Amino acid sequence: MNKRAIAALGLAVLATAAWAVPDGAAVTTDPPLASIGALEFADGVLFAGDSKGGTVYALEVGAGSGEPAEFTAVNDLDVKIAEMLGTTANEIFIKDMAVDEGSGAAYLSLMRGSGAGAQPVLMKVTPDGELHHVAFETLAYTKLELGDAPESTPDARRNPRNSTITDIELLGDSVYIAGLSNEEFASVLRRAPWPFDDAANATGLEIYHGAHGQFETNAPIYTFMPVELAGEKHVLAGYLCTPLVTFSVDELGSADKLRGRTIAELGFGNVPIDMLHVKQNGEDFVLLTNSRRGTMKIPMADVVAAQGKPSIEERVGPRTGVDYEGSPLGLVVQVDNYGSDHILILERNPENGTLRLSARENRWL
Repeated sequence: MNKRAIAALGLAVLATAAWAVPDGAAVTTDPPLASIGALEFADGVLFAGDSKGGTVYALEVGAGSGEPAEFTAVNDLDVKIAEMLGTTANEIFIKDMAVDEGSGAAYLSLMRGSGAGAQPVLMKVTPDGELHHVAFETLAYTKLELGDAPESTPDARRNPRNSTITDIELLGDSVYIAGLSNEEFASVLRRAPWPFDDAANATGLEIYHGAHGQFETNAPIYTFMPVELAGEKHVLAGYLCTPLVTFSVDELGSADKLRGRTIAELGFGNVPIDMLHVKQNGEDFVLLTNSRRGTMKIPMADVVAAQGKPSIEERVGPRTGVDYEGSPLGLVVQVDNYGSDHILILERNPENGTLRLSARENRWL
């Protein structure tokens, strides 16, 4: 998800550079994705994570320009996608969403089916509410193969291979890739220059999980965003159950292993899904969507203030450290910025369970 640059309270969401597949790069067509999950869009390039294949693809999809048009809501999105693909809605598993803020087109990564026979699919939804199946054979791409992907253990409660790539973000001239590895510190944050070369550097991550009362190195980051805190570049990361942790970008670039600063515990039994900067009534917030704990609106000023406090390193209960306001959003599955004062929301209808994609003004968050 593209993060808009802001300047307030001594912090900023770090802007990304102008990205595109460069002239002379080794570009081929028809990317052989084995799976598709995490997405990130920038200047006509859609970065797509293939955990099963241990690869990040940079897909040339093109970009629009200007402010996106008013978005026409799409009801029963999963049902309509299933009809296009010749299957049923219960076989559609949407993994991530990324918006081209110039055209307003929303790209959705999804798996058709589950288990060994599941197939990766890329969909595009335009602001007029039209759905388009993006055929992989039409796309030019470059790729980054990850040499440290964990082995697949299908009988495990959570197959680590499926979490090889949990989130992708852009920071400066590097791609940052969160997930699991086959190293001693299984949780890693990888970084690779753009254009891709033949390798990514990885930093093993350790955090203190206050709800569990212990240091952990095997749980991956599920979602993260780049931020600037008191003039220094950091990433803000959300983990299972749900600690919020900050890492210094400078230290990520120079350390093989790094312990983060745990600034909050926000509730066990929960998976954070998306993390997004929003501006509301002149104030800056982190919008954090979750599997079981609704949507949280976290004041950015509190994230800044937490950098001057000790890391949580003892067993604590939920809602310790940086706190949040509840948001009236519904059962949100995915979210991304849409223009200067809206977000695009993929939410589940509580009455019939189908998915709805629509835009909402930030003032109503």
